Amino acid sequence: MDFVCLAGLATVGCLFALKYPSHFGMGPPLSVTTYFLGFLAVAWLIRKMPRRFLRRPWIWIGAYYLAAIPAFLRVDPQALQVDRWSALGNFIGAIPRGEFPYGKLSHLGHLISGFPMLFVLALPFYFLGDVGWMQFAALAAFAVLSQKVGGGPEAATLAVLLLFAQPGFHYEVLARSDLFANMTVAAWCMYGSDRLKEDKSIGRFVREACLWGALLATRGITAVPFLLRAGSLFRSHGLKRVFAFGLISGLVAVAAFIPFYLWDAEAFRIHNPLRVQAGYAPLTFFLPVAGLALYLGHADPAGERRFRNAGLLILSLVTTCFLRAAIIQGWKNAFYESGFDITYFTLPVPFLILALAESGELRAALRSAQPQKP
Repeated sequence: MDFVCLAGLATVGCLFALKYPSHFGMGPPLSVTTYFLGFLAVAWLIRKMPRRFLRRPWIWIGAYYLAAIPAFLRVDPQALQVDRWSALGNFIGAIPRGEFPYGKLSHLGHLISGFPMLFVLALPFYFLGDVGWMQFAALAAFAVLSQKVGGGPEAATLAVLLLFAQPGFHYEVLARSDLFANMTVAAWCMYGSDRLKEDKSIGRFVREACLWGALLATRGITAVPFLLRAGSLFRSHGLKRVFAFGLISGLVAVAAFIPFYLWDAEAFRIHNPLRVQAGYAPLTFFLPVAGLALYLGHADPAGERRFRNAGLLILSLVTTCFLRAAIIQGWKNAFYESGFDITYFTLPVPFLILALAESGELRAALRSAQPQKP
């Protein structure tokens, strides 16, 4: 059983249980105890539920929709202290008005710095009236992917219940954030690469490289799964193929920014989203993670541990950046105030859960106590 992935999920859950209940007067001992009891309740539920419910993940997803959508609709977005939803909406809304979008601000007054393809992902939900619907769609996409990588509906049930045990996921939904949706798309991209391995054609290779290039143009952290794939490709096809893969992917990613540079070169240089996002993780922190991603991808050419590696590498990078902020600004400012955005700890969650769902070991262990039919 992969206790490392479980420990990663528990650690992320504890961080949210420590921070946000304190706003309502709940002390750390009570909040963390409540979280662990909830996590254990999920494990007990999976062990004891009849198999017909284990094989119907959409029952659990439907129940979540029924509970979460009314709460989602009652939350006033303007009162939120998370502004990813308004950054997405203000960026998209500025384009039809002929206003340079990278000069716009979120409802909290922060300069918009998202990468272009992230706004493309949010576009259908913007037209639905609220980009926050993207998280609900991402949940369905995550369940489908869990079933595919885990080989059946029981894997999807395990995945969604483990996800529901994460306070950060519910916070993402109510805060109309985009991190979970973005990482679910990254996980689908990793799965798609594996499905394309059997096709040796040049057309397949170019399509895959373009897919990764589009992913890189959503958020900088997607470089981690990209480098895992590049390392795997180096092991199986050699340096020349990796160079071509990186070149095509890089050109596609850069092409996503070119229209904004041509729109207003001076404004783009001032409000360069590449420079802003690069500041979130110092190069001295990112380079060791990048090198390790290449190595782990090379050591795992079949991609059997791709989700595990991606989740743990991203978790280590976010943790390092958080510790840096805590040292510089102090623990209280970094954790409880605005010194560091702990929602970044939700970035590795989809990968860690998919690793558990795919391995099947946890699923088998949790079901071992179920009585067998005679």
